[in-house]
Amino acid sequence: AVHNARLYESLQATNRRYHELFEDSIDPIIVTNLEGKIQEINRQVVQVSGRTREELQGELIWDLQTVGPLWLAEHMDSIQAGETVSCEAAFQPRNLAPLPVEVYVHKISFGGEELLQWIIRDISERKQLDTLRDDLSADLCQHARRRGAAKLVIHNSQRSLLARPFQHLGDKPTLPHAVNPTGVENQRRAARPFDRVFTFQLTRSI
Repeated sequence: AVHNARLYESLQATNRRYHELFEDSIDPIIVTNLEGKIQEINRQVVQVSGRTREELQGELIWDLQTVGPLWLAEHMDSIQAGETVSCEAAFQPRNLAPLPVEVYVHKISFGGEELLQWIIRDISERKQLDTLRDDLSADLCQHARRRGAAKLVIHNSQRSLLARPFQHLGDKPTLPHAVNPTGVENQRRAARPFDRVFTFQLTRSI
């Protein structure tokens, strides 16, 4: 009897400790049965959802967020094996826009019954940072494309300016006649007969 009394006290202490952690968590926590029917919620669920404990007691968890029974059925084997499964979803507060959340689900035993504990984590700030990062990346890419296009225009303009001085010369520029080596050589060949005649006449006169 003493052993049973101590075991009972230990169990009660464990339950109290769990309940304290459960209530003091900064994340909304929902406990359901294996079919998704809500058994217990902490105060964060009440605060975030805008509903009372009485309203939520006995409701289905699918009414609060977008993770549905099909997803749960697909992951039930992993949950039964003791794993924690997670996914991104949307939590629906009353009269407010849906909140982006990350949902973590694992199995717990409470009072000899198998239950599911759902931890709902708000990821609004992370999503906002992701959006800002994506917008910044898009702006940088657009700036790089504009800069590349501007460089191409400048390059083409420089090529056009360099080509203009040679356009009036045609395809094959020629040297001026005064310095054309072919013309000078022809003049020298034409003058050689007169040099021989002049030399012959000078010899006879001597």
